[in-house]
Amino acid sequence: LEGARQHVELTEKWLRGGLESPEIAAECRPGQFIMVTVAETIDPLLRRPMAVYRILRGDDGAPRGFSMMVEVVGRGTALLEQKEAGDHLRVLGPLGVPFSMPETSPDSGAASPAERGEQLLVMGGVGSAPFPFFAEQLRSQGFRVRAFVGARTAEALLCVDDFEEMGIPVEVSTDDGTQGYHGFVVGPLEEYLDRHG
Repeated sequence: LEGARQHVELTEKWLRGGLESPEIAAECRPGQFIMVTVAETIDPLLRRPMAVYRILRGDDGAPRGFSMMVEVVGRGTALLEQKEAGDHLRVLGPLGVPFSMPETSPDSGAASPAERGEQLLVMGGVGSAPFPFFAEQLRSQGFRVRAFVGARTAEALLCVDDFEEMGIPVEVSTDDGTQGYHGFVVGPLEEYLDRHG
């Protein structure tokens, strides 16, 4: 399918692109990805895999498209960066196995969402891209969510603003200590688990 594209540059290396495709958007589940053809010719030949970052909805709440995050690292992603709003791209998807949604325990019966516990999302770097969509779905089902986001440096942190906009508590860590906890993302996770059992 083809879709109209718009993009927002997040940093010098990252951009967020949106594709209009109600059919694909309606089928997407958190954790899935799409394959994008980056050029009109066969060079480069291979499609590029991109995680589904968020679902774009119309005023009526119906899925109208989806967005993806692109790290501009090579020739193929540089071609994506050159696209403009209104350009068309060929995509294949959604593909892949979606994340598993938590279930209530068998003995909990009709437990309230608060009794189901807090869902902890732990992510880092480019692997953060599918988690805002997952967080939205968890919240829509009444789960409490907390995000732990790590990256090499403060400039490489992704999705923190998304979680904050959703009112989700976020714990940040950077390998070099330029923002938040100094070290890997498992550090603040372990501290949180120690504090809360």
